[in-house]
Amino acid sequence: MAFIEGIKVLGIAGGPYLSQMRKNGRIDVSKIEELKKQIEELRLNMIKVKEGKSYTDPEVVAVSQELDAVLDKYQEVVIKEANKRPFKMLLQS
Repeated sequence: MAFIEGIKVLGIAGGPYLSQMRKNGRIDVSKIEELKKQIEELRLNMIKVKEGKSYTDPEVVAVSQELDAVLDKYQEVVIKEANKRPFKMLLQS
């Protein structure tokens, strides 16, 4: 999925910490996967809605804000999980 690479570039995917937390069973993978699915669906919807409209069109803005809200929630979940890491993992990163 292309959006995942974009999220990694933005630094909100958790990087190596996310995969380490999955291995340790310390992360709610289903919650993150559901958010990723929502992000992809909203991203595709925004592309469709934007067709032939300006970025300031109220419909485009509404879809963009909805996508932003889900991206914010995704980032919140990943950061919350990253903050649960044991001190030892912080030293290793």
